[in-house]
Amino acid sequence: MALEFISEFIAVIFIIISYFYTRLKIANAINPIFLKKKLNWLYICICYIGIPFIHIGPIGYLVFYYIVFRYQVKKDSRYALFYSLYAFLAYESVYYFFISLAYRFVDSSQWIMFYKEGFRTVVCLLVLAVALAIHHLIGLNQKIIESEEFLPIIKKTTDYFIGLVGIRFLSIFAYQVFRNEYLEIKVTASLSIFIVTLLVMLYLRDQQLKYLHQKIVQQKEEEIRGANHMVDELATLYNEVRGFRHDFGGIMSTMDSAIKAQDIEEVTKIYESVFEKMHQQISSSYYSGFNLGKIKEIGFRGVIANKMIQAKNNGIPFRLEVMQEVPPVNAPLLETVRILTILLDNALEATINARNPEVTLSLLVKNNQVVMIVKNTRDQKILIDGQKIWQRGYSTKGYNRGQGLANLSEICADLDSIDIETHISNSHFTQTIFFETRC
Repeated sequence: MALEFISEFIAVIFIIISYFYTRLKIANAINPIFLKKKLNWLYICICYIGIPFIHIGPIGYLVFYYIVFRYQVKKDSRYALFYSLYAFLAYESVYYFFISLAYRFVDSSQWIMFYKEGFRTVVCLLVLAVALAIHHLIGLNQKIIESEEFLPIIKKTTDYFIGLVGIRFLSIFAYQVFRNEYLEIKVTASLSIFIVTLLVMLYLRDQQLKYLHQKIVQQKEEEIRGANHMVDELATLYNEVRGFRHDFGGIMSTMDSAIKAQDIEEVTKIYESVFEKMHQQISSSYYSGFNLGKIKEIGFRGVIANKMIQAKNNGIPFRLEVMQEVPPVNAPLLETVRILTILLDNALEATINARNPEVTLSLLVKNNQVVMIVKNTRDQKILIDGQKIWQRGYSTKGYNRGQGLANLSEICADLDSIDIETHISNSHFTQTIFFETRC
């Protein structure tokens, strides 16, 4: 009696693993919320009420995925549908092929519950391993998937997925109604659906790689344009410095004559009218562009050059302070560019309405980290909520404009090598980013 109870208890565990855990695990590979939320009891209801009584198991899985992506992960409806279909097909297309193949060669109808569910669990775990391997091969990048430029690809892929899910449901219906007749083609039908699903996912992977390559090419082009602009600016500044050098001899001769004559009034006049003015010009923020030569991280250099030109065109003083040579950082080039672009765009936009507009970018190296400090003056009349600024859609500039800092928060959350600190005062907004240097 006790042995029978133990075997039935273990069989129930097998059922939970094969029906419950495996499907949650594949969805969890897309978003970890699936194995963190305790409210996923809904899944159990779908599995254990839906399957035995009203036979809506597969539909229930799809509905469950959509509910979680839409209302717990808070994805837009079109992306919630895409992720739901992807999660469903990533597992179910493999599952139906493997399970139909297994039962084609193994007849478990006469087995007791313990062995029957144990066999199904082994097959399901094998299916899960294959499904996870395919998912990692596809390399689903949510930032690319949810970008506006990629939306046409998502719509097309979603249509393909809907068609495949429809075919999958039709095959399930055919099996329920024409069981004996359908058995002959069940493996072939499941294999066909699996192959087509895999081809659609490979198409999605290919489009992601093309998009990423295109973005990198665009960034390189922007870096080249920024570098050309900066070369022109530095050439102008260099000519000014040459002018200072040319005039310096004459200024020193005048000063020398005044000193020898001990004409303090003349010395004071020369100092105030010439040297102070020269010092202010040389100390101008525009001359800080020479510090770009100390920056070895190409992702920093290209963006900074562009933003310095943009600041000058808008009449905003932009000071670049580089304490020492800045080495490459341990972060993907595209993410590095996105981080710096968001920070500097926000700083330039926020400082326009300040009493004394100014942006200062400081770079220093400390304890195997590159520390970047972006500081801008701001309008003191505007109240800033330090907690809400990271929420998507929140902005002091108007409704539903706050996307940059929300994107920045997601990027930093995905990259373990980056940390961010924010400080808000009455007159300044300062953000400090810590990058690990590349080994």
